[in-house]
Amino acid sequence: MTAVAASATLAVAGAQSSFADSSYKLYVGGHMAGWGYFHSYGDKFGVYDNWPDGHSVVVQWTASSKGGAYFRCWDHNGAANGPEECNDQILEGAKVTWRVCTAEYSTGRLLNCSGWLVDYA
Repeated sequence: MTAVAASATLAVAGAQSSFADSSYKLYVGGHMAGWGYFHSYGDKFGVYDNWPDGHSVVVQWTASSKGGAYFRCWDHNGAANGPEECNDQILEGAKVTWRVCTAEYSTGRLLNCSGWLVDYA
């Protein structure tokens, strides 16, 4: 599957850039595969696997203060087992770019991804 096969719905109103917390629901094949979120207060990312399709859901991000490095927060313990949350240390005001993907946890291979979202720490 490719990222083109995924359809996604932004769970916050308006444009994809914001200064507030945001979340994103990822739809694949007509099913909500999972969702992710970013909370600027505390620099927290969360991810939730919603569909029992045998794939994990992951949030991938980078920040302008991170020197180009990418990070991931995985929900790989099965569907509908509650969200996983990951904390980061991001400089105040840094641009945070993130997305939600279905993926293979064992190999790290991303399958279907949302577009990149932009927030600020």
